[in-house]
Amino acid sequence: MGEGSAETSALRAELAALLRHHRAPLLDEWKREIAGAGVAGGLNGGAVAAHLAPLYDAYVEAVASGTGEALDAAVRRLREADHSREVDHVNGHGDIVEPLLLLHHVVTPALLAGAHRDVQALDARSLVEAPELSASRLIVAVVVNLIRERGRAIREEQAAMGGLSTPLLPLREGLLVMPLVGTLDPRRARQLTEHLLHGVRTHRAQVVVIDLTGVPRLEAMATSQLVQAVDAAHLLGTTVILSGISADVAQQIVHQRVDLGRVLTAGDLQAAVEQAQHRVGAGRVAASS
Repeated sequence: MGEGSAETSALRAELAALLRHHRAPLLDEWKREIAGAGVAGGLNGGAVAAHLAPLYDAYVEAVASGTGEALDAAVRRLREADHSREVDHVNGHGDIVEPLLLLHHVVTPALLAGAHRDVQALDARSLVEAPELSASRLIVAVVVNLIRERGRAIREEQAAMGGLSTPLLPLREGLLVMPLVGTLDPRRARQLTEHLLHGVRTHRAQVVVIDLTGVPRLEAMATSQLVQAVDAAHLLGTTVILSGISADVAQQIVHQRVDLGRVLTAGDLQAAVEQAQHRVGAGRVAASS
């Protein structure tokens, strides 16, 4: 292990120690945030205390190791327990996504403050910017896995019913995700537009992420309709971010001469969620000032 790797490991260990030291007040603040946001879902009542502490401890382990495996495993155990109680995850009950995102909002300021107070060797900029140290990215990575699981469950259910799959998943207040799979033809693009605009109005969304990772082909007319859907959402005050455009789809768009210059894009779903999180957070700050 090189000197840089050793230093990174030491910083992770100091981060984890800081989180363990402030465990009780941060857990209390997390519970208050969840209660205030009304997003406990299946974690209502006494179940909050029972589930949040193990999730927090798993998050600390993830910070110490620099990977999200411990947090992923804890979330899977919680969801398996919910399934045993017949919680309907497809319709959003018992969802852990927004509580996890709230954990990021609770922990990051504490870490930044602790960087100056408790952990003298810790560089605050490294905490926020370095991929191997970023606490928020660990949570976003786990959230992206949950989005994919939810999208897959909805697609399987809709396939069994013979319907086209355009799931629109509320990720947090003001943020929706639409993960698509399969060829996007004009008929499906029209359905996407209708579903998108209805969801934007219903959820009063500030940002929508449309993930094209599972789309192998975009027909020319469908591409134009997709851009029109983005423009229509913009007229309703919503920003749309397209993520996961493959090399093949990118070439198709270039050959079709469709202008995506005014459309926001991100390389993958995780990058798009991070970008969307920033926009929703910035909007809240502006609204409160």
